[in-house]
Amino acid sequence: MRRLDENVEEWCCLNDAELQALTKTLSAHNGALSEDQFIKILQHQAGGEEIVPHQVGSLLYNALAYLSRVPFVGSMPPPSSLDEKQLRRAISWLIWDSHRHILVGTAEQSLEITDRDHLRLLFRSLAAAATASLTNDDVDTTAKTSNTDAATATDQEDDTRLSEALDVLYIAQPAILPFVCVRRHEFVPLAWQLMEGRSSRLREVRIPRRTLAALARALLALQLEPAVTGHDEEMERAAWRTVAAMVQDEDKVDENGYVTWEGFEEGFASMPVLLEPLYRVTAQCLFSGLQPHDFNDPLDFTPANEKYSTSIASITHPPIFTHARIAQLNIFFNQSVWFEELKVYHHHTTTLSKPSTNPPTAPASLARILASVDTHGFLLLRGRDAKGTPYIVGIYTPYPSADRASIQPRPYSNSCRCGVFVLEPMVRFHEGVEGIVGWEEEEDEVRFCGGRLVLKKGEEEGSLRVRFRTGRVRRGDGDDAAASEGVQTEMEVEVESVEIWGYEEEEDEEEKVEEKVEEKRDEKEKE
Repeated sequence: MRRLDENVEEWCCLNDAELQALTKTLSAHNGALSEDQFIKILQHQAGGEEIVPHQVGSLLYNALAYLSRVPFVGSMPPPSSLDEKQLRRAISWLIWDSHRHILVGTAEQSLEITDRDHLRLLFRSLAAAATASLTNDDVDTTAKTSNTDAATATDQEDDTRLSEALDVLYIAQPAILPFVCVRRHEFVPLAWQLMEGRSSRLREVRIPRRTLAALARALLALQLEPAVTGHDEEMERAAWRTVAAMVQDEDKVDENGYVTWEGFEEGFASMPVLLEPLYRVTAQCLFSGLQPHDFNDPLDFTPANEKYSTSIASITHPPIFTHARIAQLNIFFNQSVWFEELKVYHHHTTTLSKPSTNPPTAPASLARILASVDTHGFLLLRGRDAKGTPYIVGIYTPYPSADRASIQPRPYSNSCRCGVFVLEPMVRFHEGVEGIVGWEEEEDEVRFCGGRLVLKKGEEEGSLRVRFRTGRVRRGDGDDAAASEGVQTEMEVEVESVEIWGYEEEEDEEEKVEEKVEEKRDEKEKE
């Protein structure tokens, strides 16, 4: 571990200002942070205990304690407090992409440490912090019911963990003469010995859903500025819908269950931005409030930003596009949408017996309103199925007028194309296929994204129904379609309320002047 610390120091992901801030934080606490001290600082930086409760602070601290012992967690006892070396080691494993620098100097045959390995380490650290390992009976049951892919994934994970341990042992040996050293594979017995102990196989590790829901609640709230407090019931519900995206059997989602590695990986693969506040607030906690430069800022919903607040205040029925729903959507779009800058283009509800106005309710009319949005259009539909289960589904289109005829490429490499999303009762985003028709109007209905979502007239005058397909998804790469996994479920919902939001591009003052000059020139020519 001494040699590992030397590599961390030499190739540290922290800049000089962050290192100085970390030293300052620790010097105020006798050179090491206890769990209570960490939680107190964390809550101060996050905005209070209502946003980051003690349970979440304890979870993050113990996750850092786990990461400070990688890759020999099984043979090292948990530390009672975290000093500078342990924290720098933990940060290097925690912060996305920085762990690649830890093992500099390893042999060419070393396995590449990937983003998936980083997510695996995070899963293990959270599971260890939550003390959620299975009993022997549970392990046997899991082993019997696990499919071949899961078994193969576990074997691959064991290979990667062994490679990490071998890399550390290989670089730790003293250099006696050039090219005279113990070969890497000869460290295998020692590596396995150091990895034994409390380190369970990946299939034997689970995280309680209650624990993940508490973490997701804090991470969703921290997507926004100011963060939404713990009294927001919608945010609590959104947190559980986020956890539902990590549950393999969606028909058996309950608060007392567990999340496995397969569900955790699948859920976070489509929600990478959910973890951004974890990195950001942990860094702020350890770096004396220093604003980290490598992480996304929260969405700005301060009172000075009036565009969203003015729009939401104009909606007479309970709005769909609330802070909680925006936080949910933001985990898909990776800061590629300025939600705080969106304005409402249309809203109406079908539940009022005598609406004050006669809004356009025909599917084709709503589609035309969506197409009129300048950029980043959202069509949100809220309703219930025949069993009374609430649903929120919708369409996202970054280029409404162009996407209508042909779904355009992604605006940015890590953004999203036109697609269908579900926010209730689970969280899903089905990205459309580049080049296909975004939506097309047929008799009394509009088909979006190749029929994945169909908006049609209801049986009564002015009513709407929406039919859509959903299932487990994994975003494709490049121009490939999103690859759907498992059984695709078709749902039909009676729509109760509709909202259309979008970004209205403001004209440059010079362009306005040029337009006026052009108009006057045209008028003179006509005269």
